[in-house]
Amino acid sequence: MIAYIRGAVEFNSDGYIIIEACGVGYGAFVSGRSAAAVKTGEEIKLFTYEQTREDGRSLYGFLSRDELDIFSLLITVTGVGPKAALAILNAMRPKEINLAILTEDLSAFIKAPGIGKKTSQMIILKLKDKIKADEADAVMAAQLSVTEPGDAKRESVEALITLGYSKSEALKAVLESALPEMKTEQIIKLALRKLNRQGSFNG
Repeated sequence: MIAYIRGAVEFNSDGYIIIEACGVGYGAFVSGRSAAAVKTGEEIKLFTYEQTREDGRSLYGFLSRDELDIFSLLITVTGVGPKAALAILNAMRPKEINLAILTEDLSAFIKAPGIGKKTSQMIILKLKDKIKADEADAVMAAQLSVTEPGDAKRESVEALITLGYSKSEALKAVLESALPEMKTEQIIKLALRKLNRQGSFNG
């Protein structure tokens, strides 16, 4: 199994690159985002996933371990093959994918070519419990890092956590409830309504 390749990019076109390492050219499919980030002649480290099928082998490449990890999770979902997983990675970064899963944001996945509502629902259903608690914390921290201390959304999330809701539940409710210029009290009130409705539905 090839874990990663370090070498110079010899070819880069249409989501496919060739890297030369130790005199051998390795061809790998990559997301459009990754392809745009590298230049021919540049030396890179490419994390890889190798798919073996009856009709041959294919190599998929990633510029970060995070990309490889989320790709490996995505392809475990029925209906999501390597090409579809790359399309999702082209539309969103790994942390954005984690956030979309945690907040059950179907629209985020539908933006990726070839990903419909049914597949989006399947991704969220199958992967929500597989995102580790520390990853969920990191996603929330990244989302709230764009706000200043004292920001209404940040304060609302912290208040809901104090009330006993999980970080992912609090974040999801606040992101779905908050509108520009809303005060903390308004956001909390709307978020609690949403959480109570969800609790009643789940019960």
